[in-house]
Amino acid sequence: MSKPDNKIEVSVIIPVYNVEKYLVACIDSLMCQGDLSMEFILVDDGSTDLSGKIADEYAKKEDRIKVIHQENGGASAARNAGLDVAQGEYIAFLDSDDWIKESSLSLLYHEAIKYQADVVMGNMWLCDQDGSINEPFKWISGESPHKVLSGKEGFIWLVRTCFYHKMQARFEEGIMHEDELWCPIVLCQAERMVITNIEFYYYRQNEESVMHTTSLARRLKSLFQVTEGLIKFSDQFVSSKTSVDLRSWWYVNILRLYSMAFTLLPNMKDSSYIVHKHYVDRFWRDCGQMIPESIQRCRNYYYKAEAGLKEYTDWRVSD
Repeated sequence: MSKPDNKIEVSVIIPVYNVEKYLVACIDSLMCQGDLSMEFILVDDGSTDLSGKIADEYAKKEDRIKVIHQENGGASAARNAGLDVAQGEYIAFLDSDDWIKESSLSLLYHEAIKYQADVVMGNMWLCDQDGSINEPFKWISGESPHKVLSGKEGFIWLVRTCFYHKMQARFEEGIMHEDELWCPIVLCQAERMVITNIEFYYYRQNEESVMHTTSLARRLKSLFQVTEGLIKFSDQFVSSKTSVDLRSWWYVNILRLYSMAFTLLPNMKDSSYIVHKHYVDRFWRDCGQMIPESIQRCRNYYYKAEAGLKEYTDWRVSD
């Protein structure tokens, strides 16, 4: 069965900010994705280097590329701007200093169509700044689908557009670690999901990225905003009726983020962060209701968080 001439199967949204060193490799990887009908939406988020010009030059040569120029608002604002104009049956996100494997998008799309999936997930590699492949990251082991649902394993690549509009799950603007909030919420609301071991995404550990150059205070604030958002959602979705596996891994994910934040605290002499302590206490008390593997992980994250807070107050929940 032939597809309509004007049908776009996949929209790839790429936030672009000061990545002139890496943008060509990113875009070139999109040009090798088989015979899919695609559009590539590059959102130049107020770049001060040549990134915007590079994007415009590609758009002149490739009619599948659309370029949006906007004032700097962060990665979330750029992704949301792309979502507002995307016309594909499925949506994918690609950071502008990363790249994807040849023909992988076609493979993932056909898996999505085969199972009429709301979400498709695959495997992701960590790469050094020079592009050399390092080690797997968020690798799907197949041991437990609940690890995937909690955001512990796997990497979201395709999201069905009609499912996205039904959820109305936009990226939280003005914060970092926004994907740590968006991904678990999306996964827990999907009715059909494809989990594949296809190796497709290469994540560059870029020391010049916004994540590595942003102030400690902003990172802390963002981590706490993300955990608050996850807790708010978990109070609605992760209830006593939810399977113990999923509830366990959801709590592990929240405690992991808290431990990341509290580990940074010794460098921030601001006692206001203690207000988040009672959430950690709450998950600690719930440990006994979790599966054995998550109990140990929760304890590890709890002790790590406790060590980060020891300079602020003497706190411990009895075992």
